Amino acid sequence: MRILEALRIEAENIETGIKRSRLFTQMLDRGEFREQVIAQFLRPFLPPCYGLGNGEIFSSDGQQSAQVDIVFFDAIFSTVLFPK
Repeated sequence: MRILEALRIEAENIETGIKRSRLFTQMLDRGEFREQVIAQFLRPFLPPCYGLGNGEIFSSDGQQSAQVDIVFFDAIFSTVLFPK
């Protein structure tokens, strides 16, 4: 299946999810809800070996990212330190 076609088909569900997120008064809760809406859309298009999450990314040489809303990672070989 092509992702753009799927996005057009699922656009209504995503839009409904975004509208539902506005029920949250705390911006952090609203953002987390929206992340879940997008992750639920993406999950069926990814092989099981790829994980979806959020957080910060650390490299082996000590570099660190800022907070990332949706992170794609290798679920087999990546180390997730503090899973939710």
